[in-house]
Amino acid sequence: MSTRSGRENPATVLSLPARRNPDEGRAASPCPCGSTAGVNPPRNVEDGRSVGAFMDAAITSALEKGGIVDITTKGRKSGQPRRIEIYLHNLDGDLYLTGRPGFPRDWVANIAANPATTIHLKRGVSADVATHGTVIRDPEAKADIILRARVESWNADPDEARADLDHWVETAPLVRLDVDS
Repeated sequence: MSTRSGRENPATVLSLPARRNPDEGRAASPCPCGSTAGVNPPRNVEDGRSVGAFMDAAITSALEKGGIVDITTKGRKSGQPRRIEIYLHNLDGDLYLTGRPGFPRDWVANIAANPATTIHLKRGVSADVATHGTVIRDPEAKADIILRARVESWNADPDEARADLDHWVETAPLVRLDVDS
């Protein structure tokens, strides 16, 4: 779907091809979702060093803030990597992905079929973080998390967020991400 300017609106694009590695000459490492194209180990943008099995302070801080990230999942039918832009919520140290209600999402079905997911940090810190996703289907758990995400991350009015919460719980996607150790 295009905006009035004719550019693609990333919020409406469900499956984007994996992006090319911006760091020419650096060897790409396998993404847990199976991709080897343009996926690098977690690194700090300023010095480009790999953080390996531990979490760099800049990466930890970026995950704590949440915000706009890309994720790569493995296509449940094609087996190909699928990359989208999405909002990452950090609620009391737990990482969540959600979206507007109304229709099923391919990325949720992909995570349900293959939980290995990569978060691609891109605002201030450029890093790829291996995670595993769990689709949350329990209505009570969804209600609490979605309400908090809307109010705390998206600054929705609490009363308005409560008023249409049932619709969000019924039709909005919700996935919890756990960082691989």
